[in-house]
Amino acid sequence: MKIYYAIPYLFLGNLIWAQQVQKDTVKSTEIKEVVLKKKTLQKKSDRMVYDVGNSPVAKGNNGFELLKQTPMLSSTDDKSLKVLGKGSTKIYINGKAQTMDADAIVDMLKSMPAENISKIEVITVPSSEFQVEGNEAIVNVILKKKSSDGINGNVKIEDQIAKSNSATLSTSFNYRKGKFGLQANVNGGKIVRDQYYILTNGNDGGAQPFSLKSEGDVVSKFGQWGGYLNMDYQLTDRQKLDFSFQHRDKEEKPSTTNFINELRNSGSLFEITQTLNTTNSKVSNQSYNLGYEWLTDDKGSKLNANASYMYFDKTGVNN
Repeated sequence: MKIYYAIPYLFLGNLIWAQQVQKDTVKSTEIKEVVLKKKTLQKKSDRMVYDVGNSPVAKGNNGFELLKQTPMLSSTDDKSLKVLGKGSTKIYINGKAQTMDADAIVDMLKSMPAENISKIEVITVPSSEFQVEGNEAIVNVILKKKSSDGINGNVKIEDQIAKSNSATLSTSFNYRKGKFGLQANVNGGKIVRDQYYILTNGNDGGAQPFSLKSEGDVVSKFGQWGGYLNMDYQLTDRQKLDFSFQHRDKEEKPSTTNFINELRNSGSLFEITQTLNTTNSKVSNQSYNLGYEWLTDDKGSKLNANASYMYFDKTGVNN
């Protein structure tokens, strides 16, 4: 009788223990929250993609400053961009080549709020889609587009106080309604760049007894205004039309270079001369582009057709 009753008790005890283990296992594997983070940098076979939307660097910066902080990009003169290991760099915006002169493109990027940029593609191995020559690289700036109907925008006022004061204003807005989208930017300002130079040449008292010292101011003043307009219309799921217009006017006020030059012989003053230069110039840029895009399959193949027009005019007097 004792053995007969012990077997059910043992089985019941094992069953309770198994149920307890199963219950605890379910509790330990319960997922409370899943957090997915998008990569800021993506390396592809022909390009590096910088997802600016996930980077805090874009806050408060302009487009040119953001490009300078993009991996593989640098600028030594604050007027041009260079891709590591490449001879020259071409700027594209939304896949369209910028036909304006280099100064106008840089001015446009400096007036563009970095918050308007979605991605930056550094293309080191350009395909036949891009028009390149020799050892050139492509930097494609992709602007943000509204994915739903509505309008948004921003206004940026910047004032730089150095030896002289410079002020700029930029306003941008983004609009979408159904298949139609529009992006626009208007900007302008007064820029004053004052610099003071001390230039020396020669070895005073050495094998070359003559030495030259030039000291003075370089004052550059100019006003500029411009902007861009981008429109796109989705004809079908695979076909779209787009139109872009860019404009830049830059007028250089009387800018002067005033140097006092001292020529010395073995430390003794030999001659004093003055170099005085005055420059006035005006530059106007306009660029138009009408494009058609057709996605021919689901593998990324597409057909692009573009018609472009560029107007450039520069006048100046140099005394």
